[in-house]
Amino acid sequence: MSSPGRQISKTFSAVVSALLWVIVAIISCFIFFLGCILFLPVSLVDKTRGVIHHAAGWWGKAILFAAQPIWTCRVEGLQFIQKGRHYVIVSNHQSMLDILILLAVLPLHFKFMAKKELFYVPVVGWHMALANYIPIDRRNIQSSKNALLKAQAWLSRNVSILFFPEGTRSLTGEIQAFKEGAFRAAKETGAEILPVVLDGLWNAFPKRSWRIKNKARFYVSILSPVRIGQGDSATEMSHRIRREMAERLKILREK
Repeated sequence: MSSPGRQISKTFSAVVSALLWVIVAIISCFIFFLGCILFLPVSLVDKTRGVIHHAAGWWGKAILFAAQPIWTCRVEGLQFIQKGRHYVIVSNHQSMLDILILLAVLPLHFKFMAKKELFYVPVVGWHMALANYIPIDRRNIQSSKNALLKAQAWLSRNVSILFFPEGTRSLTGEIQAFKEGAFRAAKETGAEILPVVLDGLWNAFPKRSWRIKNKARFYVSILSPVRIGQGDSATEMSHRIRREMAERLKILREK
């Protein structure tokens, strides 16, 4: 388990958390309305909504910049991402901050799945809908199947897809067992798998909490892309990638 970072007092935590949420709201509204005015007309021609996605990337960068006194982020492995390529991005899931960080640091146009309730959240959810991210009802098996089909359709259009194969956030920061949907999508479409290991996020914004708990340094480690061979199964690949990601997580923590 990674070190939790420097603990901050409850009073300071509450004040900083409230201030950060206000900043997030302001930045979110600015990016959303700027997107509606400038980018939405362009997206009528750009059917993949890539411009709207890049606006989401600016949103992530702006929030990360505003939070620098509390959070810093270190990224390694960007050289493995080739311009013009698309990937099945496979990341571990530590916090509700994961999407924000990945939007901020990955130089890729990607879609991701999120529970359908998030699409009704004012401003942020509306932007998610405009960007054509993929809603999913986890209680509905058919919804999960439809979401996977949409993901494969985006891959066929050379748009990357981000998966959190653990299915839910880890309560401990350790990498849990993987579901196979991402690996089946990679095998069906022939897309390369891009493993991404996150650390430091799980204890900065713990699950079911709105308050910042610690000062933290986030790590994003991008591994070399992997293609599923003709003789490899999605199950075998999911186990292999999980082992490699767990090993990288261990190395990050030893540093």
